[in-house]
Amino acid sequence: MSLTAAEHKKIDDQILYLILYHLENCNDQGYKKEDFYFDTKTLEIFPSVPKELNGKLHYVDEQANRFGIALIDMHLDMREHFYIPDFCQNYEERTEFQLFEDVQSIFDYFKREVRRVRTDWQ
Repeated sequence: MSLTAAEHKKIDDQILYLILYHLENCNDQGYKKEDFYFDTKTLEIFPSVPKELNGKLHYVDEQANRFGIALIDMHLDMREHFYIPDFCQNYEERTEFQLFEDVQSIFDYFKREVRRVRTDWQ
């Protein structure tokens, strides 16, 4: 099934809504959906401080946990919303801040991954 440009936009809008919903829900900095822009840094939303473990910097504090929970919740909601039973994270845990620098990178990831799994949406 080939989608029209309007259908692709509708899917993108739904993906963005779910991302913003979970960023608002999981942050404790007082951010609301309308406060987020594509260039909003994830470290502004979840101000984590890295700690050195085994010679590498890792984000392992409460803020990093909140960001991880937000991403897990995004995956679960997208699984349900877009009917993708086996949809799950496609990255190593505790690498969220390296992979997702800002809201745009989160959006790009989910846009790409949802379409990768839903091959019928080309």
